[in-house]
Amino acid sequence: MSKKKYNKSKTVITPAPSVVVESIDTPSNNNNWAAIISIFVIAMGLYVQTYSYEYVLDDTIVITDNSYVKKGFAGIGDIFSTESFQGYFGEQKNLVQGSRYRPLSIATFAMEYSLWGANPAISHVINAVLYGLTCILLFLVLSLLFSSYKSKFWFLSIPFVASLLYAIHPLHIEAVANIKGRDEIMAMIFSLWSMWFFIKSMSSSRWLNIGLSALLFFVGLMAKENTITFLAIIPAGVYFFKQFSWKDLIIKTSILLGVTILYIIIRTSVIGFLLDSGTPITDVMNNPFAEMNTSNKMATIFYTLGIYFKLSFFPHPLTHDYYPYHIPIMNWSDMGSLGSLLLYIGLGIYTLIGIFKKWVSAYALFVYFAALSIVSNIFVGVGTFMNERFLFMASMGTCILAAHILLTVLPKYLKTIGQYVGYGLLAVMVIFYIAKDFSRIPAWKDALALNSAAVKVSKNSARSNSFMATALFNKYKTIMGQNGPEYRAEKERLLNEALPYALQAKKILPQYKNANLMLSGIAAEKYKMDRNQTALLREFKSVIITRPDVEYVTQYLDYINSRSSNLPELNNFYYDVAYESLFMKSNNTQWAIHYLELGLKADPNNKKLHQALGKVYQAYGNTQKAQYHLRQ
Repeated sequence: MSKKKYNKSKTVITPAPSVVVESIDTPSNNNNWAAIISIFVIAMGLYVQTYSYEYVLDDTIVITDNSYVKKGFAGIGDIFSTESFQGYFGEQKNLVQGSRYRPLSIATFAMEYSLWGANPAISHVINAVLYGLTCILLFLVLSLLFSSYKSKFWFLSIPFVASLLYAIHPLHIEAVANIKGRDEIMAMIFSLWSMWFFIKSMSSSRWLNIGLSALLFFVGLMAKENTITFLAIIPAGVYFFKQFSWKDLIIKTSILLGVTILYIIIRTSVIGFLLDSGTPITDVMNNPFAEMNTSNKMATIFYTLGIYFKLSFFPHPLTHDYYPYHIPIMNWSDMGSLGSLLLYIGLGIYTLIGIFKKWVSAYALFVYFAALSIVSNIFVGVGTFMNERFLFMASMGTCILAAHILLTVLPKYLKTIGQYVGYGLLAVMVIFYIAKDFSRIPAWKDALALNSAAVKVSKNSARSNSFMATALFNKYKTIMGQNGPEYRAEKERLLNEALPYALQAKKILPQYKNANLMLSGIAAEKYKMDRNQTALLREFKSVIITRPDVEYVTQYLDYINSRSSNLPELNNFYYDVAYESLFMKSNNTQWAIHYLELGLKADPNNKKLHQALGKVYQAYGNTQKAQYHLRQ
């Protein structure tokens, strides 16, 4: 049988042009420079205000309290040779599935720390600049992909409009305004840069372009593992839009696969495993599905996927906190879950059909699905239900989709009126997105502003309520040493304002340690001001019953033991919380012993506490200590 000769013309993409005359093609085109400058100025301009913002959220982990970062350049070796949280905790904790290995952005923080110290202004400016470069790279990549698509005006071309929507998208605020989000930005930069060289390599016999593409792809993986999704996105772009030979595409994609395998080998050797550390993650703050069955888990996941798709086009309301239980536990009788499942099935079928027909909309959805897959919780647990920054890559697809529909689909099916409808809807989107940016970005100014905004949206999140209490408590600490009636009134106001948030966090998630710690801290500070021992012990009891391991409670009770103004009340507290609650109701002998012994430090001759401790030791199996205390 004779071999069929390959015909390149069968792989040429010749989509129907939209409107009219000029082509946005190569980066040397004057129109491209206008587009590049416009996109960069817009992206940078939105985030200029972050120059005066502080460190917030996980900036503590990756910068201010990270021992490796504080070493500056000398800490870079440690950053690349250890799990990404080790510099903060002092050891590898394996708190989330797969742990974390994202050394590149943390290394840049170490460099900044060495040059400028802990300076959030510098870090915010760098993030803004990097984001502007990301948007430029997106435009350049799309200009290569859509070089066959005609547009009368460069500012109404798919590459520019998609890049503009990406630059102003409110979903990106978290990644840019939160310094820690640099891992998202750097991963996207190097993924797009790799994609640009890969596409260039398809029309060149030189291997330099594919070599640079592979190198940049590897660097992107070192920024964040999400880069791996471009292993599908990059060749798919060539398939949909460019002339290619399958042999060439497969060989060059295999090179990217090779550097991916190299990254996985390095990551596994550093962390010690790929995904499973062998220890179950039972803390719902690091594994929100820990207490769910499979049906509830998948229903909840698809509910969040529905929210993701909605936010991709209508980004409101926004919050940084999607922790338990801002996202409720769902089941398949909930329309939010079932409707989302049907939506994704429909979009999936449409995408599969469109892959064979090489529809632009199918590629856009393919990008969205591919980038979302790694953060969807379906394949790998990400440690929370969802996050807006997780759409940083996936929104590339929805921005392409929006631009295509507004500029091509509507004019095609609605003729002249469709063109103006598309322009009108685009104007509405741009105005709404920019307005949302200006209202949302200031929330990232500091911890108090951020958490004040979060509790308005994430009312049912234990984390947002606890963090709000913490922000208020930290503000209280800044004036804690000040005296005078005006300071006393402000102290009381801050503590009274923080207390309900701590109580709400505990109500939502009774065993949430941070909430219990915050509640005990607020109660202790209020006691210092009003000496109301009854109120103090009431709050301490609620903490001990659910989280007896909060060390601060033990430390403060030890302080109270020698200063109590009402020893009988204190004795009754120890008996009630240790014997009646921890031992009799919860059978928690270990902590019952702990608090009974603490009570005997306050009143060594108290017969009631000795008798209770004797009974607990008896149940614990320590006969010698049981007899000793019963004799007392």
